[in-house]
Amino acid sequence: NKCDDFFYKCYDCNPSPVELKAAKKISFVDKTSLTMFPFAGDFYFYGATAEDIDFGVVMDASHGAWAALGLGPQATSPPFPRFVDQLVDAELIGSPVFAVYLSSGSSSSGELIIGGDDPSKYEGPLGYMDVVDKQLHTNKLEAFAIGSKAQKESEPVVFDTGSSFISIPRRL
Repeated sequence: NKCDDFFYKCYDCNPSPVELKAAKKISFVDKTSLTMFPFAGDFYFYGATAEDIDFGVVMDASHGAWAALGLGPQATSPPFPRFVDQLVDAELIGSPVFAVYLSSGSSSSGELIIGGDDPSKYEGPLGYMDVVDKQLHTNKLEAFAIGSKAQKESEPVVFDTGSSFISIPRRL
């Protein structure tokens, strides 16, 4: 049973031929792809139940097991609404915002905070960044520094919580 070897395990479902026929292949900019079919089920977390949530079940991925919660901006032709929008519709959260908290130091833990923020996780005011290109989902980075080298030119950036790396153009 390979599912036991996967970090995300496997979702146990019995899709109908109609659901399998509705499978959609999605390709990403890094040339990876996945194929998923639409499904619905209940989500249970911290004493709350979100019933009949629409989501996609990955049936094939070009680079091994794959899972995502789908918090990013709504695609132009999605097979189902975003997870956070469905939680708002179910009145489990008041807003479709989320925060990702990554702990500092040697701990490799973190939290996903859905529906708002957690003031115990930061100091000072929390601000939101405008999306400057809704098609590419980019924000505007005014400056950044690595060690003693600083870049002060304004550049478009994508903050992708699903990535495990930071990509910076070679010219910078």
